[in-house]
Amino acid sequence: MTIKEVKSNKKQYLDLLLLADEQESMIDLYLERGKMFLLEDGDARAEIVVTDEGNGILEIKSLAVAPGFQRKGYGAILVDFVKAKYKGTFSVLRVGTGESPLTLPFYRRCGFVESGRIKNFFTENYDHPIFEGGVRLKDMIILDFALNERIIFGGAFMKSFTKLFAALVVLMSGLACFDAWANDGICSDWQDSRWRNVDEWSPEGENVTFYVVTTIVLKNDGTFEMYHRNVGEGYVIEGTYGNGKMRFKFVGGELEGKGVYVEKNGKLIVTIEDINIEDMVFTRD
Repeated sequence: MTIKEVKSNKKQYLDLLLLADEQESMIDLYLERGKMFLLEDGDARAEIVVTDEGNGILEIKSLAVAPGFQRKGYGAILVDFVKAKYKGTFSVLRVGTGESPLTLPFYRRCGFVESGRIKNFFTENYDHPIFEGGVRLKDMIILDFALNERIIFGGAFMKSFTKLFAALVVLMSGLACFDAWANDGICSDWQDSRWRNVDEWSPEGENVTFYVVTTIVLKNDGTFEMYHRNVGEGYVIEGTYGNGKMRFKFVGGELEGKGVYVEKNGKLIVTIEDINIEDMVFTRD
């Protein structure tokens, strides 16, 4: 499985784009100024387009999965990819969607919360009625996902207060975990958590960028799983961790080995000696 940025000739994937936005003139409003990423797993399976809307807001303008490959997790993988890639660069990942029984639950499962509504967006901006899941779409529902730890004030007071309270809880948890990091190498409050590393590279002489995604899941029983996806290949590592040390083995293979890990400035830094992975920096997913 590969995720790559499409930098030119984006309309070669118009069939996919039209699955998310069925009026081509609306696609034209954002396609060229946006960043487009394509997920391939043998062939093109899904696409996502995001745009910089200013004020720290990155907006998902298009997300579609090819027929026959829907409900297999490809859409969620692309959303997770965008979260990891732009975390720290933007404050908010935003999406506007219709009041559909198909898309709203999906984005809520991805951690988005409703922050606004544009009345009659679909009835006033499209030249024909738009239906999804048997429902005619009228208003656009705005949903946000916080990409950093900054508190975004606006909207109802209670919403801002809730974010402030959550930030204080995170701070208190971090202070309580200081000794745990020093003694055990990892805070127990961060166990049973997911961490992600995104790397990118471009083949020499080619106008394409590939993104390599590695996810590590630290379980609260002292075991971990690492999923690595490169161009055309991938592997799974599982093992145990504790006191700053790791032991691992490749699932389905014979190779075993050891590594070390440490927390620094809220990031997880992993070195796996036997396969020459040095200082791979993970951020919490």
